[in-house]
Amino acid sequence: METKPLAQVLATYRDGDEHGWATEFAWLRSHHAEQIEALASSIREVGMHSPILLGSDGRIWDGHHRLCVADSLGLDDVPVERASGKKKQATFGDESIRIGYHEAVADLARACLVNRTGRAAA
Repeated sequence: METKPLAQVLATYRDGDEHGWATEFAWLRSHHAEQIEALASSIREVGMHSPILLGSDGRIWDGHHRLCVADSLGLDDVPVERASGKKKQATFGDESIRIGYHEAVADLARACLVNRTGRAAA
């Protein structure tokens, strides 16, 4: 898996709503405090294993919560994966939802299941 300096990722890639990373991180910390703390605890214990998805359009497609935690913890490098082509979409009824969001939620759920030994819970 490729890694990149966190500072380079934040300087090169934009958040989805174009408000900037400071605003994005403040919003995540205030609206997703429990999830951010659980993810931070997991990353402190076992590291970050799910890559940040770098979009072909210069935006981060998946991994905003992980970037927020990496920034808070002062990590130097983060794992990354470069996306190719257009972002996948999933359709649920009349709603079209980004696949990346659901992958991030699944990553967070897995992170919350990591036990004290660093192994995923069964």
